[in-house]
Amino acid sequence: ATENENKFSDIEITLLYSHRVPHSIRLYMLHNIYVNFNITYFNDKFVVPNNNSEYYLDWAQSGRRHNPQLYETYKNTKVLDCTGGHIIHHNLLGNILAQIDSVRLWEGFFSGCCVLTINLDKFGIKFPVQPINMVHYIGITLDKNIDNKIIEDIFNGTIDIEKIANNGKEWAIE
Repeated sequence: ATENENKFSDIEITLLYSHRVPHSIRLYMLHNIYVNFNITYFNDKFVVPNNNSEYYLDWAQSGRRHNPQLYETYKNTKVLDCTGGHIIHHNLLGNILAQIDSVRLWEGFFSGCCVLTINLDKFGIKFPVQPINMVHYIGITLDKNIDNKIIEDIFNGTIDIEKIANNGKEWAIE
């Protein structure tokens, strides 16, 4: 709790967007939601580590995604955009969500951020132990009106991001 007390002590909300790959869900957030709010865009200027680097194994095992400098930034971020993926039409299954950003999601939970991702239940994404929207994370719906209201409620303090961040971290650790 001490680590998060410092993170959430001031009134200013920091919503971090730090994606390198423009999935369609991320483009939706950029062009339809974040244009209405002051968020922080972050380019980690990532450089591929050599195989002698102390974090090479973490990088390799995370699908070439883990970056320790970026993770340190997460630890000082209140709300982390963990959106990702594409809506794909399947002839038998209808619209499905593919390729959500799971590495960033787990790093967000463990770093103590309030995780903002796709509403897992709405899109049928199942975990062995299901996190609960607005308890462990904040889920977007891909409905512009609803999602703009969610982000507005984050910035005006209606949503308790500190509580959700703490619940999400406890859920991930458990």
